[in-house]
This record gives sequence, C-alpha cells and structure tokens, in this order.
Amino acid sequence: MKHRPYLYLLLTAITCIFAISCNLYNGQTGHQEFSTQNLLLNASLEDALSDTLPRFWRPKGEGERDAVFRYPVEGYQEGNAVYVEMTNRQTGDAKWMPYDVAVVPGETYRFTAMYRSNAASKIAVRYNRGTCLTEGVDCDYAELGVQPASERWAKAEVSLTVPAGVRSLTIFQLLDQDGWLYLDELALTPSNPAIATIEPQIPNPTFTSGLADVDTPSGWLKSGQGKHQPLYTYINNDGVDDRSSIKVTVTQHEAGSAEWMYTPQAIAGGQAYLFSVAYKTDIVPDAGVQLIDGAGKISFLRLPKPDPQGKGWQRYAHEFFVPKGTLFASAFLAAPTNGYIQTDDYRLEPFTYQGFDRPIVTLTFDDGYEENIETALSIMEQHGFKATHCYTTGNLQNNSAKIQSIKTLQQAGHEICSHSVTHAALTKLNGDALMKELEASQATLEDIVGAPIPNFVTPYGAYDPAVKDAIQKLYAVHRTIDNGFNSPENLDLYALKTQNMYADTSLAQFKEWVDQAIADKTWLILVYHRVSPTNPSAYTTHLTDFTAQMEYLAATGVRVMTLDEAVQEARTQLDNASE
Repeated sequence: MKHRPYLYLLLTAITCIFAISCNLYNGQTGHQEFSTQNLLLNASLEDALSDTLPRFWRPKGEGERDAVFRYPVEGYQEGNAVYVEMTNRQTGDAKWMPYDVAVVPGETYRFTAMYRSNAASKIAVRYNRGTCLTEGVDCDYAELGVQPASERWAKAEVSLTVPAGVRSLTIFQLLDQDGWLYLDELALTPSNPAIATIEPQIPNPTFTSGLADVDTPSGWLKSGQGKHQPLYTYINNDGVDDRSSIKVTVTQHEAGSAEWMYTPQAIAGGQAYLFSVAYKTDIVPDAGVQLIDGAGKISFLRLPKPDPQGKGWQRYAHEFFVPKGTLFASAFLAAPTNGYIQTDDYRLEPFTYQGFDRPIVTLTFDDGYEENIETALSIMEQHGFKATHCYTTGNLQNNSAKIQSIKTLQQAGHEICSHSVTHAALTKLNGDALMKELEASQATLEDIVGAPIPNFVTPYGAYDPAVKDAIQKLYAVHRTIDNGFNSPENLDLYALKTQNMYADTSLAQFKEWVDQAIADKTWLILVYHRVSPTNPSAYTTHLTDFTAQMEYLAATGVRVMTLDEAVQEARTQLDNASE
C-alpha cells in the first residue's frame, strides 16, 4: 500500500520581499534541508472524489488541442495515478492541477513527483496574490524546469522561493506538445519546518492597527448581499475597554444581510476552531464562516445564532469544523434585518471536542417525501438503521398515502418528528401564529402515530430566541440546520447542529464527516430530504449515492440512532459525568 499524505496544516500568509529563485536539482538537494511535511492534498492520489476524479485535483488546460484525462490508472509502486494525453496540438497545454496550498513569501519549497512520459514535460507554478483563486485575476505563472521523456518511472525535483505578496500557489507538471504523461507520489515541502505549523490569525482583531482608508480598518472588508441599505462605520473609543470597534447598520431591509469581514486567512483543513467576538446589537445577528478551498470555491458554514442579553457588550463563542481542502476562512457576525451589530475583539483558536463515550450518527429526513419509503427505507433496512422523519402536517388532510407512509415508518421502528404545519419561516410569525404551527403539527402527528412527538425541526432552519422559547414549551428537542458536531461541552438540545446532505455532496465529504465524528466521539446528525433515482433539485440525494453512503456507514460500525435514542444516550452520559 502507498503512503497517503493529506494536508492537515496550512501556512499563514505574511508579507515580505524576496525574489523568485527556481533551481532544478535533478534529485540532489545539496545542503538545503526540507521538512517532511507534505502540503499537497491527496498527493498519492488514493482518495477518489468520483469514478474519474481524484479528490482535491482537477484536469485543466487551454488552447487548440485534443486532451484525454484518465483516473485512476496504475501508479508508481501500485496504487493510483493520473494520466493525461495530448494530440493534435496547435497551441496550449494539458495538465492535472492540485488544489492551492497556503505559502509564506520569501520561504523556499521543494516539489517532487514521480512521473513517466513519452514526451518532455514542464513543471510550472501559479501564484495567487489574492483574487486569482476566486476571480481568476492576478494570477502569476512561472516555469520551473523541463523534465525529459522517460517511459520508466522517474523522479522530478525542483525548488522555488515564493515572491512577495503571494498568499497561495499550485504547482503542476504539464504537457505542451503531443504525448502522454503519468503522475504519482507528489510532494511540496517547506525548507523551514517551523512554518509547517499554522496558528490561526485574525488581522487587526481589535482595530488598533490603523485604517486601510478613511472608514475601513486595515485587514477588513465591507460585505453583504440581498436587498437592503447598509451603513458601515469605524468607531473610535466605543469598543471593549474603550478601544475602537466596527459597526454595520441595516435599513430598508427586504432580503439578505450585511457584515464586516476580515480578509480570509490561511487555515488548516480537517481541524476544529473556536471563534469568539465581543458584540452589542439591537437585533438577533447571524453567525457564519466563509470558506475558500484550494480550487477557489467559496462556501459558508452556518453557526448557531447569538442570543443577545440586553444591548451592552457581550461575547459570542462557538466552534466550527473546517473541511479538508479549505485554504482560507473568515468568521463573522451579520445583520440579517433592520438594526445594527457592533463588534470588537475577534479571536480564533484551535478547538478540541471533549466527546461522548462513543460516537453517534443520526439520520434525519425533512419534508416527508413518500418516495423515501421505496428508496431510503429499503436501503436502511438492509443495514438495520433507524432514522427520524420530520413531517409538515398542512398537506396531510385527506392524503391517505402520506398518512400511510408515516404509519409504515413508525411500524418499522423509525421515529416521526414535527416540521410545522405549513413550512413557514417561524421567525416571521407573531406569537399566536407561531404557537399554532408548533401545537397543531404535534397534535396531528400524535393522533396518527398514537404516541408522543417530542422532537421538532424548524423549516429553513429559521429560529431566534423567541422561536426557541416557544419550542421549549412543547418539545424536548429542536434540530437546526446549523453546521457542526454535537459534543458534551457544546450540547444544546434546543439548537442541535447538523451536516446537510445535498445533491452534490460527495461520498468523500460524507466519509470525512463520519470519520471525524468517530475520531472525536461526537454526535453527527445528517439532514436528508428526498432520496430518488433522479436529481430533480439541489436537496435530492441520488439513490446510488445514498446506497454508497449507507454502505460506508455500516462498514464503520458506528452506532446509528434516532434523535430520541441519541438524546437519551447523551443525557445519560451527561448525568453520569455530573455525579
């Protein structure tokens, strides 16, 4: 078996001035010593994203030519490799490109790869100074050397010194003439082992490092989306301990949110972090994390909402897990409605889950799709899994087929939970309308199943302190769609965190969530909607994907429980720990 190095530690982007120096070592490093920390993700190409793509890699090229990309193919010392073949070349090139990795300007790195080819190939690097990844601009390329054709496996080796202002890079071996090329066992290692460990940083966290312009602190950005009128302000002498602070005020709100965000910083994928910030507000803010992966894809983690207690300075703190492949991140509080949010003293630090006695996985299904009886139920029965199925009840009247599906699930040992009457955004309802959504749904489902319905799932994940208070009057548990893992030190039964399954959720991502829950002994709740042989929406999991996910879950041996079963186990462990 080949060694499978993954990127767990990314490097902090700092500024210094050095010139690029590229040397072809031909297998010799002279007196230069390098760390053994390989920064490239999936460098041995053993982790597949799909049947044709390795995880954290993508085929690339441009120009007038024909190109064929293959994966997996037989690699160096067995295992997997990638293959590219170019024919009819007039212009351009073809290559497999790994995800970007964070680097430190002025530092020297060594790149190695095992390859074989019937044509000369080139090693090149693409430098990202800030917007290359996400917008495709400010990309700088440099060639680092030519590798001769070798139909037996050979080793390519070059070194480079990162220019000033560069935040990340990707390095690759390419064809710019007709021929074929195999690649395997790649590595990018720093000459200074100390920089292989990243400490998370927030630029100018207390706003004492000056201004980028007249009203913007250095290292910070004005951000927002939707239809509203935002006002961003930098305030002197009105922060924690009379320091400076930042504030965003929203008026004329119809949709979206507005927030201050710090420039996304290098962060380690596959790790958990604790984000905390001092704030004062006259609304219930949103909390989140913007993630940028090594291919430039932007995504967001949704964190549990703050619960403001008055309008003075108070502190929000919550942990989040960074997926593998993430390169940069920025955590924030946002104003999602008319009102203001003022912040100061941002902090980010590594976090370790305390964990339960054993890991738990819960499968939940929202919206009560009848098709799941024919698809998901049969697959789960093969593995002995029981799930929690959450129904809106407004469409149950005279709907004998859906009522029968509820009874079928309950008789098979699955749990039924409430998902409101009309699937309304509960934060937009007044007190009476809110209670009707909660009470009527629960009563209808209890009448159908002849048993208590103790658990509730908010439509759209829309909740605030008032909604939570109302839920607590009727239910024992509230599951959100906030992202994260549940652990004894962060367990909130009225704001349970989840990982959300979409049509494009890969098996690799599913495995990462399950493996992380097992490693940390946390409680992972997965949110599904519809399981179908087709993918009619972003919320539908293809039956083939669901089958593979359940097979993997079964292979791990992790305990799969319904919401109610998992809550009972968690409570028992917490009670025992307190004795």
